[in-house]
Amino acid sequence: MKVISIALFLILNVFTIEQNDTPFYVEGKCYKGYIFLESTKSHMLDSSFERFTPTKEDVASLESKLKKRIKGINKNEPNQGNGCPIIHRKLNKYNRQYLGYINENGHKIIWVNFIWKKSCPQNWSKEIVTILDGCSHYWNIDFDVEKDSFSEIKVNGRG
Repeated sequence: MKVISIALFLILNVFTIEQNDTPFYVEGKCYKGYIFLESTKSHMLDSSFERFTPTKEDVASLESKLKKRIKGINKNEPNQGNGCPIIHRKLNKYNRQYLGYINENGHKIIWVNFIWKKSCPQNWSKEIVTILDGCSHYWNIDFDVEKDSFSEIKVNGRG
């Protein structure tokens, strides 16, 4: 009876964990954020895309590469300067949200949402934050895990 009780307890706990949609916290040198699960609904992504949950290792790899490449990616500095941060100079001043999807070519893409720490809303750990305008205080980028490349940098307008 004791073995059955333990087995039932473990099965129920595994099921509870898998059904939990709570994003999980990730932190590394110069970054912190939340990884959102594949079950998270988001209007930021086309609903036809299959989803996946990035791992902490995926995020650590992405962040290491972003730190090395951001200056080149951001060479045009859209909506930056004149009171708005220069992204590649202030990369550690942003909180992050990570969301995974599979693109039309079958590649795993991690969409990263960057939110200026000083104006980050309290709900950033629970739902994908959408801010209109705000210049480079808010921006996002895609990272193709298979191609090891960044694309689709989108910086908010000045409004």
